Amino acid sequence: MSWRAVNKLNKESNDHFHWIPLRVLRVRMQLVAGMKYKLEILIGQSNCAKNKVSHDNVRDKPCKTNEGAKQLLCNIEIVRREWENIEEITNKGCSEYKTPKSSYNSQ
Repeated sequence: MSWRAVNKLNKESNDHFHWIPLRVLRVRMQLVAGMKYKLEILIGQSNCAKNKVSHDNVRDKPCKTNEGAKQLLCNIEIVRREWENIEEITNKGCSEYKTPKSSYNSQ
């Protein structure tokens, strides 16, 4: 599910490189006219250029993030109505993610 959500983000963005999901931080589910999933996903900018790898093939390629690559925290909403074969993916917003500094002090 996270790959489909990030695939939609890639199609909508003007970035030169694909984003890939790094970690799903939170999932909330709600029964509506179908099932609504609210995902909080950490994504990273990959080393796969959009002009070299198609959106639909990112998952199958050895795309990875480089050290210090830009990361975003995205809130994605997915509504699925299986009986109608419908899946709606909406980006509710992304913000820059800074890796938390470790508070561990070695002495």
